[in-house]
Amino acid sequence: MKAQNTISALNDCKLRWAKFPKVSRHCDLVVKAILTPKLDLSEVDKMLETEINVELISQARRIFGDTDGKANDEQYVLASKYRNFLFAGAVLKWHKSTSVVEDAHVQVSRDLKRLTWYNPQKRGVKQSVGVWKIRRVKNCNADSGFCKKRNAGFKTKAPLEHRALIIYSDDILLHIECPAESVRDRWIKTLQALVKHHKSSKTYATEILIREQKQSMLSMSS
Repeated sequence: MKAQNTISALNDCKLRWAKFPKVSRHCDLVVKAILTPKLDLSEVDKMLETEINVELISQARRIFGDTDGKANDEQYVLASKYRNFLFAGAVLKWHKSTSVVEDAHVQVSRDLKRLTWYNPQKRGVKQSVGVWKIRRVKNCNADSGFCKKRNAGFKTKAPLEHRALIIYSDDILLHIECPAESVRDRWIKTLQALVKHHKSSKTYATEILIREQKQSMLSMSS
């Protein structure tokens, strides 16, 4: 009788969450475990854990491009050296247009959610873009129209294509010039780590939500 009530509750849960295939699939797993003879309910947790881990690992590999076959289902945490670098920021050159180049203090907010930049001489005017909207960060190669059509902001002998980076986001395309190639490379590496940190936080939060749903289902069956 208790098992029938649990199965009925799980079926109701599937109907309420019909738009979420994951919930339906996990409900089916619990029902299958209940109906399978000689199955210890303590093994249900292992079954669901395996299902969740396989899915999360696959999702993380798609996001981060992991191809070494190693599982990495832990949350990626931005290293303190990257945090300090982003919090402090630096004054770089922002190529606002093909003919306008401005000084821009580029940094990241304390909650690591927004990339901001502003002219040090106009501190009241600050612009920003959400980190979750940044799609990629890459260097500016010699074939880029940005490097061909614009004049360098820093007075240095190094070519612009060796010192510039481009930030692609949903809202804006940022062309940033650094004083040296090593500075550019450090900014690219740090911003890529920031984007990875944000995506990992979202994946980790999804994992916690799934585990809470799983625990709720298990408590219903106990």
